[in-house]
Amino acid sequence: MIVTAHGGQLPLMSFSRTGYTWNKLHCTSPKELFWKYVMENKKKPLKILIVDNHAELVKQIEARLSREDDFHVCMVAPLEKLTEALIDCRPDVLLIDPYLENSYKYDRIKLAKSLRPDMQVVVLTAVVDTAMSLRLRREGVTCVMEKGISSNDLVESLRKVIVAECPPR
Repeated sequence: MIVTAHGGQLPLMSFSRTGYTWNKLHCTSPKELFWKYVMENKKKPLKILIVDNHAELVKQIEARLSREDDFHVCMVAPLEKLTEALIDCRPDVLLIDPYLENSYKYDRIKLAKSLRPDMQVVVLTAVVDTAMSLRLRREGVTCVMEKGISSNDLVESLRKVIVAECPPR
C-alpha cells in the first residue's frame, strides 16, 4: 500500500493487524509512523514558500519560521510572481494570501495546485468567513487562518498541516 504525506514523499509502507511498518520502523498508527519518519529525516526541513503582498508581515513570518529547525523559508514573493516562485522554490507548503486588488484570486490557488499537486496550501488572510473558507477548500486549500494568529499558533498550525490536522475554522 502506498501512503502519501509530506508532499507525497512518505515512501511505501505496509500494515498489519499489529500496526504499520516502514523501513524497520513499527508503529501503531499512520500518524506515529509519519512523525518517526519526520524525526529520522530531521535534516530535511519543510520548504515553505510565502506569497503575500504585505512586506512587513512577511518579514515577521519569515523571521519567526527561521527560528525553527523543521521549516525553511525557501522564498518570499508577491502574488504576481507566484508561478516563478513555485518553479524556483519547489515548496512542500505554500503559505499564501490570495487577496489582491480588492478581490480574492482563487485562480492563483488552482494554478499553484496544478503546478505542485502534492503541495500543502495554507491561506493566511485578514478576514475569513465561512463561504470563503469553503470555496478555498474546494480549490485545494488545506488550511485557512486569519492574519491575527499569534506567531506560535502559526508555527504549531503549520506543523499540524503536515499531518492534515488543520485547526477547525
